[in-house]
Amino acid sequence: MSFIILKWFFILLIYASCTAIGSTNTFGCTIDSIYQFGDSISDTGNLNILAPNVASTKLPYGESYPGYPTGRWSNGRLIIDYATNFYGLQPLSHFLSQTPPSKSGINFAVAGATAIDTSILASNGINAPTLPGLSTQINWFKTFVDSYCPNKTDCRDKLKNSLIFFGEIGGNDINYGIISNKTQAELTALLPTIIEAIVQKVEVLIKLGATKFVVPGNFPIGCIAAGLSVFGGNLYDAWGCNAAANDLAINQNIQLISAIKALEIKYFPYVKINYLDYYSGFKNLFAPYSGFSKDNLFKACCGTGDYNVSSPRFCGGEGVPVCAEPDKYINWDGIHLTQEAYYGIFRFVEPIISSTLGCFT
Repeated sequence: MSFIILKWFFILLIYASCTAIGSTNTFGCTIDSIYQFGDSISDTGNLNILAPNVASTKLPYGESYPGYPTGRWSNGRLIIDYATNFYGLQPLSHFLSQTPPSKSGINFAVAGATAIDTSILASNGINAPTLPGLSTQINWFKTFVDSYCPNKTDCRDKLKNSLIFFGEIGGNDINYGIISNKTQAELTALLPTIIEAIVQKVEVLIKLGATKFVVPGNFPIGCIAAGLSVFGGNLYDAWGCNAAANDLAINQNIQLISAIKALEIKYFPYVKINYLDYYSGFKNLFAPYSGFSKDNLFKACCGTGDYNVSSPRFCGGEGVPVCAEPDKYINWDGIHLTQEAYYGIFRFVEPIISSTLGCFT
């Protein structure tokens, strides 16, 4: 089975009542805006502008919300969409759009983005598409800040009620490594460089005046259809996920938690940085009460082949079938999740987001 096309385009790997933007909501917290960084888990349209023929520009992407493709790599909403709705904000404008920036914030995420610069990945023998990665997204934010608040004092005042949603990012660094035939040991050795890239960029934003951060970890990649298809080995956990792939994600998340907590201590008490446990949030979707079909826990709703994920007949291609009930599926296209799965993960991590914003103080 060939996954070359996936390498370049596709591994890019609630409502509560709130009051108006900038006001104190029913949880007692105040939030003016959210700034999102990351990859296809969060991209709401930036890659579509850079590459207008990618799969997310075509139906069935967006079929459940808003009814047409928007650049979201799902059938509908993403975690960031549920977050903005929950806190009473308008949907974020994506940075490369021609529309004026939303007062609720900006989405800088780009599908396919990596935490490590692609030149460094290449020096490690990992081939990755040249897309705006984390360094570029930070530079975009700096450009925005230069016009939004010309001096540091002004920035700290304007950003004090803003949330930085930093990721998920770094998953694609691993994905591209898998496709580049790197061993488990080689990928494990890459993890500190991924974590260092993330922490360095968070610190850049702290120095620009941001004070509230949530930093999601990686998903259990051994439970995602593409991970089950391409990751080697035959050791599976009790759920049926690839154990080796999940061990890699766990290792990555443990290192991330340690690094961001050390950074928070460095800037205590002026900065709050919380880890978002996407790994456990995903595993929680397997619970009997979640509503997902036990027969389709690992199959993609849209696609063909093993676990309904294959190349070149990827979701969005001509004649590629789509399931009738996407809300019964966790996997959307074999790499990304359905909006119902993203909703479940948001519900799982929302208390941590609210705590970061001071909602329960």
